[in-house]
Amino acid sequence: MINTVAFTFDDGYQDQADLIREVFVPMGVPANMFLITDFVDGKTWPWDAKINWLIWNAPRKLIKMTVGKAELKLDLDGDEQQRRHASRMFRNIVKYLKPGEMRRAIDVLAAAVEISLPAVPPACHQPIAWDEARTLESQGVRFGSHSVNHYVFSSLDYDEAVRQLRDSRQRLLAELKYPLATFCYPVGGNEDYTGRELLALPEAGYRLAVTMSPGTVQKPLCQAKQEQYTINRYSLPEVIEDFFQQISWIERIKDEFRKLSPMNYIAAFYGSKSGLAQAFRVTVNYRLGKYKKYKQVNWLKVKRLVFVCKGNVCRSPFAESVAKQCGLPAASYGLVTNPGTAVNPIASRIALQLGVDMTEHRTKKFNVEELEDGDLIIGMEPSHCESHWYAGVRVDVQFALLGLLKSVNKKPYLHDPYGLSESYYYYCLSYIQRTVSAILISTRVNIGA
Repeated sequence: MINTVAFTFDDGYQDQADLIREVFVPMGVPANMFLITDFVDGKTWPWDAKINWLIWNAPRKLIKMTVGKAELKLDLDGDEQQRRHASRMFRNIVKYLKPGEMRRAIDVLAAAVEISLPAVPPACHQPIAWDEARTLESQGVRFGSHSVNHYVFSSLDYDEAVRQLRDSRQRLLAELKYPLATFCYPVGGNEDYTGRELLALPEAGYRLAVTMSPGTVQKPLCQAKQEQYTINRYSLPEVIEDFFQQISWIERIKDEFRKLSPMNYIAAFYGSKSGLAQAFRVTVNYRLGKYKKYKQVNWLKVKRLVFVCKGNVCRSPFAESVAKQCGLPAASYGLVTNPGTAVNPIASRIALQLGVDMTEHRTKKFNVEELEDGDLIIGMEPSHCESHWYAGVRVDVQFALLGLLKSVNKKPYLHDPYGLSESYYYYCLSYIQRTVSAILISTRVNIGA
């Protein structure tokens, strides 16, 4: 296999084009630039650039503001590091807002810092022009799509996400001779795009897509299947020695050792050492026959699936959403929760990656009075099925553990992902999705009839 390094630039700023023209072109080093097409067309400038400009040009003082339900304090009275921190914090708060809500949040920031936001980008944020892009293209530089206006895809509805993919590519095809059939996700973290894009990208004419998750391509992309739409990249480091390490066998060896780390394995599949210990204890008891009753379900009596967990912010609302997506009557509750709370944001983002939207869900506290005849109460761990939670139930219900409803890979204990790694969120929710989907297939019973 030929080892290759590809240099990429995101957004389409003029200073990036200057660097490519002055350094990369004379040295004959190929460069790739991903363009925000509305930015290059002069229709707007990136939302994150607007935030940076407001923060860096604000007077030195403590800014207090309200964005949605969040009360924010941005300390701009210190050194550059504090402004950098304030800018990063505000971007992270607003990046998952819907486009209209994000624009309003930026207007609130502008009012708070008492600065008028320019309609056109200031000199430090000027985009490349199409004429210059064509000139650079003739010198070997290649251009790909970075969406129409840089909104984070996991904040968009499906139709808007498809439009962003389609329209940005059409602009490149209209202006350039050899545009890349490669897409670059705006922001590009694991939580910034969803499973929808993996299906929509090939339909829009893209062959590849790059993220901002660090890593190398481990095998030829023609053999990588969906991995061709989740290509990892490293940020170019400031220290040249770090760059040489990234492109050498050293980084590859480090990646392999990270994968082999016992703690990484535990974090990815059990959440934590506590999760592993609990899973071991419960599994031993299950093998001794303790939880046999939680897998014996009379499906002919089941009219509704009722998922329960501790807080109703991660596991049970996701299970409910998957069940409803499968056409099954379902509900979910938290045994110990604050009613009316939104789902955990990481769980929400991971759910979107798995094609499940639970952004509108609000927590509900368990109440035996809301149970109905024919309910199957499904817990994520044995404590969720303990009798003291269900004292006073006057209807005919059954109990089950989610991880015992599968024919293989049974898990009588599914640890709470709250506060743990994103890799465990993904594993936990993926397991729930596979299990709930299997209920529809394996029961062969019309639940709810």
